[in-house]
Amino acid sequence: MKLTSRVLGTPPKIYYGSLKNLDSILHKAAKHIYEHTDPFTYALFLYFNNQLDDCIDTIQRCILSNKNKDTHLGYNLWGLVLHKQKKYDEAIDKFIKSKKIKPWYAQTYVNWGAVLRDQGKYKEAIEKYQEASEIDPHSALIYNNWGLVLYDQGKYDDAIEKFQETINIDSQSIPPYINWGLALLDQEKYPDAIEKYKEAIDIDLLFAPTYNNLGVVFYKQKKYEEAIKEYKKALNINPKFAGAY
Repeated sequence: MKLTSRVLGTPPKIYYGSLKNLDSILHKAAKHIYEHTDPFTYALFLYFNNQLDDCIDTIQRCILSNKNKDTHLGYNLWGLVLHKQKKYDEAIDKFIKSKKIKPWYAQTYVNWGAVLRDQGKYKEAIEKYQEASEIDPHSALIYNNWGLVLYDQGKYDDAIEKFQETINIDSQSIPPYINWGLALLDQEKYPDAIEKYKEAIDIDLLFAPTYNNLGVVFYKQKKYEEAIKEYKKALNINPKFAGAY
């Protein structure tokens, strides 16, 4: 069989194969179309599938060709790839480029703050989250990430305040409950930590890390049988969840 994919402005691409290979042929044709009609979304697909080199190649083509008006998104994604590769200074350089193009795009500052946090530059990270919150005061992600920086510094009460702000914005978001529970756990406030994890379970019964963390709370209290029960629940949901082992 023969399949031809056509995208305006590019030569047609022909794929040959048998019906047995139909899925593979269709996948290749779809990839060709997607790559040329919506390269940024295609780059996102590559990023989430950990195909980082191909992702960067797609972003570069996207930016250089000027076909994608959302160039700041390209630099942001490029920065995320470099962050994942632990190339922190290069990642920040991409976020700076994104900021120059669109200084009011809050996600740039959020991503930038995450890199600074990983570098242990907590004061600078908080400054980025402050900038992001001025642009978008209704973003739950900003306050959750801000809280994590405070948590890293052992400023538990300040961190919990940010997690509460996160929940005030989005009460169905799981991460702030998990992070709030961690802050309580570190302070050995075990009953309060259990309460937070149970609130998270009420929102999502199938989120394995919640049960794992709940198991840790029981383990810290030497309630080993209860801890094992929670670890098993985590593994039943996600057998590959390493934390529960």
